[in-house]
Amino acid sequence: MDILKILMNGCGLVLNYMKKTRDAIGFGSNGNPTRPLKNLAGAGMIKDCSNNCSNNLSRYYKLLLFLVLCLSACGPAATPMPTTEPTGTATATPIPTATATPIPKPTSLPTFTPQAAWYLQIDPALGVLKYQYANVLNARAKVYASFQDAVGKTGNYGHLPNFPAYVAYTKTETRDGSTYYFDPVNYGWINGDDLQLLSPSGFSGLQLTRDVTFRFGWVLAGTQSVNAAGAAVQTYKRYQVVHEVPAAVQKPAYIAIGADEWLPESAVALVNPAVPAEAGPDTCRRGPDRAGISKEGCAPAQDG
Repeated sequence: MDILKILMNGCGLVLNYMKKTRDAIGFGSNGNPTRPLKNLAGAGMIKDCSNNCSNNLSRYYKLLLFLVLCLSACGPAATPMPTTEPTGTATATPIPTATATPIPKPTSLPTFTPQAAWYLQIDPALGVLKYQYANVLNARAKVYASFQDAVGKTGNYGHLPNFPAYVAYTKTETRDGSTYYFDPVNYGWINGDDLQLLSPSGFSGLQLTRDVTFRFGWVLAGTQSVNAAGAAVQTYKRYQVVHEVPAAVQKPAYIAIGADEWLPESAVALVNPAVPAEAGPDTCRRGPDRAGISKEGCAPAQDG
């Protein structure tokens, strides 16, 4: 690379010198000089040739020849064209065909035919109680003859005949931070500090609309159902109605209530529709209707 730079710098000097020479001498269309060579001396490019012009002329032509050779050497070298070697013929690579992977189907669960409607819920209004109830906590609880006696804590009171005991009450009154309950049975007022109030059960029965041949019942408390393998399925609330369904397999101590769904028998209050073994031919078994139709030995229902 250094040699190339030197050569290029030398070519630049030669070309510059030739331009000055051409301008000093001048050339015609035939290539002959149009001004005397002494112009070179005037240009300061060669010595004055007035005494020895022939030698100077020979030197001049040699200089020109040298410059032409240098110019030829300084020209850009031809760059060889790269040759492309033939390559092998391209062949198409076959694309593998995707094969569909079969998706395994889940194991089918046992099926059953859902039961047609077989019961109606009892009207909740029928469960409204006339009385409310409380547990008596104090064996010496006082039963005052009037509300004023209870508030004033007078001597006009009595005691309950029995203990432990439950009382029914129909109304309440509050005075000075204390609540009093009226007991219509013993006809008196009892201070709430002597009572534990009881909440009535929200349970109600069912009205059957047709004969049933399967066991059914009510869940006794919040219970988790399971499948045959023991895995949890869902939660059932207290008093939720369930019924037995046919099962492909048996699970001891459990009742099947759906396709691969089971509840512990101990968590369900079951009603068995089967006739008890001790029932005789004259035992009355009244069906779901209340229209007075005789059912298996039952006398017609009587109004009232």
